[in-house]
Amino acid sequence: MGKRYKMAIILLSVVMIVGCSSSQPKMERMDFQAAMELKVPEPAVGDRPKILFVGNSHTFYNNFSTMFVNIINAFGHKSKVSELSTAYYSLKKYADTEDRGGALLEQALSTQEWDFVVLQESTNLTLADFAEEEMFPSARILDEKIKACGGQTIFFNENPRRRQLVCGGETCVC
Repeated sequence: MGKRYKMAIILLSVVMIVGCSSSQPKMERMDFQAAMELKVPEPAVGDRPKILFVGNSHTFYNNFSTMFVNIINAFGHKSKVSELSTAYYSLKKYADTEDRGGALLEQALSTQEWDFVVLQESTNLTLADFAEEEMFPSARILDEKIKACGGQTIFFNENPRRRQLVCGGETCVC
């Protein structure tokens, strides 16, 4: 197995573990008025792989980037991880270079090389009936930008709320 493939498997495993974690660490309070900036979790060590977490308050409050660094370090791997997150953000805003968050993401993608970029969308948008119109075009735009800088895109969705749908005349729980 190639090194990048192994790292992708480890990254996906960690994201799944973190997303399913039921323990709640001490909550950091988000300042909704603070300027958005790249947040480098402690400790951010090593040269490879470079991973960027991009999301909203779910990424921020759950401290996914720092959790990832701690888990990956526990497995004896080194990585350089950064995070761009703020409340009420969607992939649509990050794809818009006129938006502050979109401009910061564009700068991060154009000035640095990333091996993986983890994109986290709002649960409400991923479950919405209009996800194809609202989320998918932005996800495609961001995926193309990430590929252009030599990175791989990973889509991360926190555990969605269950809802009932009618599937072929039967009720399904999603």
